[in-house]
Amino acid sequence: MNQATHLRQIRLESQRQEEREALHKQGDVKQLRRLWRYLHPRRHRIAQAVALSIMIAIMTTVPMIVIKYAIDWYIVPGHMGGVIMAAGVLLAVHLVLFFFERYNQYLIAAIGQESMFDLRREIFRHVQQQHMAFFDRNPVGRLITRITSDVNVLNELFAQGIVGIFQQMFMLVVILGALFYFNWYLALWSLIVIPLILLASWNFRNNVFYHYRLSRVRLSRLNTFMQENVTGMRTVQSNIRESRQHEIFDELNDKHRESHIKTVFQYALFFPLVEITAVLGMVIVLWKGGMEYLSTASGTVVTLGQLGFFIMALEKFFEPIKDLSEKYNIIQSAIASGERLFALLDTKPAIVDPANPVDASNLKTRIEFRDVWFAYNEEDWVLKGVSFTIEEGQTVAIVGPTGSGKTTLMSLLCRFYEIQKGAILIDGVDIRQMRQHDLRRKIAIVLQDVFLFHGSVRENVRLGNKQITDEKIEEVCREVGFDEFVKEMPNGYETGVKERGATLSTGQKQLLSFARALAFDPQLLILDEATANIDTTTELKVQEAVRKLCAGRTSLVIAHRLSTIQNAHKILVVHHGHLAEEGTHAELLAKDGLYRRLYDLQYREQAAG
Repeated sequence: MNQATHLRQIRLESQRQEEREALHKQGDVKQLRRLWRYLHPRRHRIAQAVALSIMIAIMTTVPMIVIKYAIDWYIVPGHMGGVIMAAGVLLAVHLVLFFFERYNQYLIAAIGQESMFDLRREIFRHVQQQHMAFFDRNPVGRLITRITSDVNVLNELFAQGIVGIFQQMFMLVVILGALFYFNWYLALWSLIVIPLILLASWNFRNNVFYHYRLSRVRLSRLNTFMQENVTGMRTVQSNIRESRQHEIFDELNDKHRESHIKTVFQYALFFPLVEITAVLGMVIVLWKGGMEYLSTASGTVVTLGQLGFFIMALEKFFEPIKDLSEKYNIIQSAIASGERLFALLDTKPAIVDPANPVDASNLKTRIEFRDVWFAYNEEDWVLKGVSFTIEEGQTVAIVGPTGSGKTTLMSLLCRFYEIQKGAILIDGVDIRQMRQHDLRRKIAIVLQDVFLFHGSVRENVRLGNKQITDEKIEEVCREVGFDEFVKEMPNGYETGVKERGATLSTGQKQLLSFARALAFDPQLLILDEATANIDTTTELKVQEAVRKLCAGRTSLVIAHRLSTIQNAHKILVVHHGHLAEEGTHAELLAKDGLYRRLYDLQYREQAAG
C-alpha cells in the first residue's frame, strides 16, 4: 500500500468516527468549565456586565409599573397633570434603559471577541506544533471549520449566552415577583399555561441539539470537500471530473441542507408555540381580570391599572422563557463545538522536544541512518532496516522505483515523522535529542511541488526572516539565475505572487525555491525531485543552480532523472523499503543490478523519445 492510499483510508475512517461521536456523544458541562479559562482574565468586566444586566432586568419592569399607576392614579380619576408627569417619567426611564442596553451589548461583545482572540491564537499555535501524521488524518477543511465556525459558536456563548442567561433569569424573577405583589389571584391564573411551555421547551431541547450536531458535522465535510476540490482544480478539469465532483458536492450539500432545515423546523415550531401560549395566558388574564373588575362595583379586587400591567407583564414574562430556550441551544451548541475544539487541543504532539536537548549549534552534517524501520500505519513497513552514512560535504543521491521510500527518508531526517526502530544521527547525536527548531534550522528543502505564499516575490524568498536583507535576496536570485525572470516582471521583486504561485511557471517557481534555500544558507540541503517537470532550457538553469547550492554543503538529492546525479559522491538505491545498492555511478553500473536496469530503462525511453 502506498502512502497516498493509506492517507485516504485514514481520512475516511476519521470522518466516519467523527460522525459517530457527534451523533451519540452527550453534551458534557465540563467543557463549559474549561471555557472559563478564556473568560477568567476578564472576570471583572464580566461582573460589570452581569450587574448591568440585573439593572436592565429591574428597569424593564419600571415602565409597566409607571403605566399601572398612571391608569389607577391619574387616568381613571381624570388628573391631567399626573398623566403628563407619568409620560415624562416613562420617557426618561426608556432613555436610561436604552443607554444601559447599548453599553452592555458593547461590553459583552468586547469580552467575547477578546476571549475568541485568545482561543484562536492557542488553536493556531497548537496546530503549528503537530507532526505530519496529524495533518494526514485531519483534512484542511475540517481544521478550518474548527478555527472559524466552531470558534464563532463559542463567541455566541460568550457574547450572548452567559451574561444573557443571568439577565433573562433575573427578569423572570422580577416580573414574577411584581405579578404576585400587585395581585396574587391573577398571578396564579396567569401561570396555568406554564406546563405547556415546559413541555414545549423539553421537546425543543431534545430535538434541536441532535440536528444541530449533525449539521455541524456535515458542514465540516462540505468544507473539506470544497477545499480539496478547489486545491485540485487542475486535476479535476484535466480529467474531466467536473460533473462527478458536482454530483458529490450536491450530495454533501443536500445532506447539510436537510439537517439544517430540520434544525430550523424545530425553531419554527417552538417559537410560534411560545407565542400562542403567551397569548393564551393573556386571554386568561383578560377574561378573569375583566370579569373580576366588572363584577366588583368599587374595583378593589382588580383595578384597571392592574389589568393593564398584567397584560404587558405577561408579554414580557414569556420573552425570557423563549430566550432561555434559545440560550440553552447556544449552550448545547457551544458544548458540541467545545468538545471538538478541546479534542483538537488535547491532541498531544507526537513529536516533542527533549527535556534536556543537546546543543546542536556546533554540530556538522555527518548523517547516519542506523537500522531505521518506519511505517505510516502500525507494522506496514515502508522502510526496513535501512542503514547508510553521508559524510560532511558529500552530495548523495537517492534513487529507486516509485513508492520505494525515497521521500520518506527525507521526511524522517527532518523529523516530520518519528521512526519506530533504529536511529538517525547527526555527528553521532540522535536527532531525537535535539530541538526540532535547531535541527530544521540546519536544513533547507526544495521540493518538486514548490509551495508559494500569497505575497511578493521578495516576501516568498525571505519567508518572514528579517535577518535576510533585500541585498541578500537579490544576490541569491542572481546566483541561481532567477533574477533574469524578475527583471521581466512588472514590479520586479515587489511583483505579487498569487496563491500557490499561479502566476509563475514551474521552472520559475523552482528557481525561486532555490533562491529561498540559498538565502537561508543551510548546512544540509535536500532536493526532492527538484529537477522534474521542467523544460530543457530551464533545466540548464536549474542544474547550474543545483551545482551552486550543493557546493560546500552536505546535500541529499532524491532524483528521478539519473542523468542529473551521475557526479554525486554516492548513490543509494532503495527498493521495497530496503537499501538495495550503494556506490558511485560507475560502480553501480558495473554491478549490473537494479541501478543498471533503471538506467538502461531510462536511457531507452530517452532514445525512443
